[in-house]
Amino acid sequence: MGRTLTNDGGRARRPMRLARCGVGVVSALLGGGILGVTVCHVGCVGAEFADGQFLCDPARGSDQCPDDQSCSQQGVCRSGNAGPDDAGPADTGPTDTGPTDTGPADTGPADTGPADTGAGDGCVALTCLDYLPSCAAALSDGCGQALDCSSQCPAPSTCGGGNVADQCGCPAVVSLTRAPYTVSTQIAGQLDLVWSAPDAALAQDGVAARTIHLPSGHYTDRLVLSNFQPTLPDGATLLGIVARIWLSTGDTQNGNAVIRSMTIDFERDASGGGIEHSLDLEGDRIWPDYYDNNTDVPLEFGSNNQLWQLDWPLEQVNSATLSLRIQGECTGGTPDTSTATARVDYAELVMYYRPACPSF
Repeated sequence: MGRTLTNDGGRARRPMRLARCGVGVVSALLGGGILGVTVCHVGCVGAEFADGQFLCDPARGSDQCPDDQSCSQQGVCRSGNAGPDDAGPADTGPTDTGPTDTGPADTGPADTGPADTGAGDGCVALTCLDYLPSCAAALSDGCGQALDCSSQCPAPSTCGGGNVADQCGCPAVVSLTRAPYTVSTQIAGQLDLVWSAPDAALAQDGVAARTIHLPSGHYTDRLVLSNFQPTLPDGATLLGIVARIWLSTGDTQNGNAVIRSMTIDFERDASGGGIEHSLDLEGDRIWPDYYDNNTDVPLEFGSNNQLWQLDWPLEQVNSATLSLRIQGECTGGTPDTSTATARVDYAELVMYYRPACPSF
């Protein structure tokens, strides 16, 4: 039932057995040794050599304990390896028997938001404004998305408008063509003849305003075309005006009479009141013979840098009172005998200007 050991004095010792009893356990220490004395009430049941039932002296080693047990640092025989480095009894506390988490599964809706394509939380995307004056079609917003800025230039600039690819800019010169909406006539003197059907000059349709059988040495009334409504943009600078007029000499009789330009000018309300006129650019030009082509032919007066000796503040350019005056004279052949018909089918103004381009 265990080993018989001999202490340093040579006396036999037996391991002290701690029996489990219905009332209690008594042990006594006698003579510095350990004498196992068990005092039990009736009905005490002895136990086998189980773990922790025998006391021992750690200094004396494991020979004081039953086989397969060793003396722990706490002076109790333990099963297994309980050498001097044993830090104490094994944890014999109760097993955690708490309830298992039986809560319901998370059945919330799936996150259907857009995929995160940014460069991390807090990414501030660039816009086309951040790239100005660049207007390329394949830029990046810096957060993983592409930018097409090819149509995002601020007006009046356009992408490539300044002849630089992928750069917002404005052309150096822009042209704007406008037709008149109003026509009237002005009497020019005693030798003038009236225009028949002056309204015909408002449409390019082959039906002309005419002064019929104008005698050589006589001239027409002034045909006045106005209300061109050019509407140049704010900040624009006018560079020049071209008056393009479809006209001709028709129905020549009794000699070689022709129609030539007598007056081609502008009339407008003066900024200080009254009426003012521009330089007359008639140039003594001969009107083409209608029957050469059976049509009226366009002649141009002025140029893309001709301002007709007037200052042109924007309100004057865009004024409805700006008028183009046209007058012809019959010349050649026999005075008062040779005749020709003056024809004006249509007219338009071409205005050349420099736009106010944004600064980038």
